[in-house]
Amino acid sequence: MFDHRHRVSTPGSSPGLSHLHAEPEQPASLHLVDYTAQELEEVERPDEQRWRAPVPAGVTRWLSIRGKPGPTLLRKLAETYGLHQLALEDVINVGQRAKFEIFDDWFFIVMQAPILGPDSVKIEQVSIFLGDNCVISIHEHEDELFEPIRHRLRLGGTGRIRVLGPDYLCYALLDLLVDMGFLVLDETSNELIDLEEQLLTDDPEPRLLETIHQIKRNMISVRRALMPQRDVINMLIRDENPLMEERTRVFLRDCYDHMVHILELLDSYRDMASGLHDLYLSSLSQKMNEVMKVLTIIATIFIPLSFVVGLYGMNFNTELSPWNMPELNTRYGYPVLWLALVGIVGGMLTYFKRKHWF
Repeated sequence: MFDHRHRVSTPGSSPGLSHLHAEPEQPASLHLVDYTAQELEEVERPDEQRWRAPVPAGVTRWLSIRGKPGPTLLRKLAETYGLHQLALEDVINVGQRAKFEIFDDWFFIVMQAPILGPDSVKIEQVSIFLGDNCVISIHEHEDELFEPIRHRLRLGGTGRIRVLGPDYLCYALLDLLVDMGFLVLDETSNELIDLEEQLLTDDPEPRLLETIHQIKRNMISVRRALMPQRDVINMLIRDENPLMEERTRVFLRDCYDHMVHILELLDSYRDMASGLHDLYLSSLSQKMNEVMKVLTIIATIFIPLSFVVGLYGMNFNTELSPWNMPELNTRYGYPVLWLALVGIVGGMLTYFKRKHWF
């Protein structure tokens, strides 16, 4: 489910990081990659001197930060790479709406990554800085979210990601985040198909309604998080800027198509979940109607039987008048009455059957 987190900054506080002092309980981990088409240097958890060193000419640097960085680390990033204080404030205040902004010589992009959990979908913030020769990504959790991109970098100089510049690396990160939506939707599609098959059985389980509601909540949360990302990618394609070359915009257009496709599937699956909800309620109503029909038939059958036995249950003295139920004195009155009752039941059941009432 979408995580409605509280912002760190209080109303009226100064913008930026100057008012922040608390450090996270668990410090963020850094991963540094410096690469060209021919060479690659990868350092897990580099020391401060290494990641604050200037980027050599012709080298693309990717500094990946996993976890929640504290104000101290963010201030050092600002001093080293010239990042804007307002952008870093959005990094530390997770739960931001997806957006794209230009600060001096940097692009700042906020994206939301949908991650499928055991019971719900988590929405995690990913912040990306794109500079002239550097990309800085900050993922709020310790998950190896960008390991597929690191694997592509390790393959060698034949791949496009090693040949092209940091703008293509930024595109690769965005494309991975966008395509994560397909993983969530594929799993949701399988759940909806299974639910539909279970609802078409004679006795659907009561827990299905809770599962349908959970899927609907997930779809609403994911759509709320991903909808602004379409505008972010569109701005990267449309706005002219030397940091994003034309050759990379071609790939971003494909990324935009994926984003539109995901949003269309979200709307479709949300409608399917609503349809399954209505189907579940209809199945319950149908089941109730079947029960009421059986009870009504039983009650209808016993109406004439109750009338007959109630009639012969009246206390008339047959010795005072020959009209006081003379059939009570017949030799076979009791068996005849049973035959009459059975005949009434059989006749009514035959009539109901011909009317297709059961």
